[in-house]
Amino acid sequence: MKIIKKMFEGRLNRRRFLVGWLLVFLINTLVASIVGKSLLAGVIRMSIIQYFLNTILFVRRLHDLNYRGDYPALGVLVAYIIANIYLHILGWVFSTIALLIFIFDIYLAIAVGTKGKNDYGDEDKGRSLQSIFGL
Repeated sequence: MKIIKKMFEGRLNRRRFLVGWLLVFLINTLVASIVGKSLLAGVIRMSIIQYFLNTILFVRRLHDLNYRGDYPALGVLVAYIIANIYLHILGWVFSTIALLIFIFDIYLAIAVGTKGKNDYGDEDKGRSLQSIFGL
């Protein structure tokens, strides 16, 4: 549990947020193209992994803006679950939620982080790829 908790600690600057977001997108696209639609379980597992990795990015990026990351992460989870449950009934709900999350991603990508130290630590100056996800 300490490893998972460590993943959500600290800050993430704009550039590293974008790199992390692109990595998650590429991994998801690659897995979806390999698995295809015939193996629904693989797609569901990848969706859970994608949600987890995106939540790490959201929370750490919000920390860079000196905001708490727990409420937005919880909101995305609830929206994600509702959208997946009712996808076959209300496809437009899923599309709307996906659009709102994408707009939030854009905001996180362009918002300038807090300069210097804030409530969540020192300014993010990390360079390694694995440190994007707090490993």
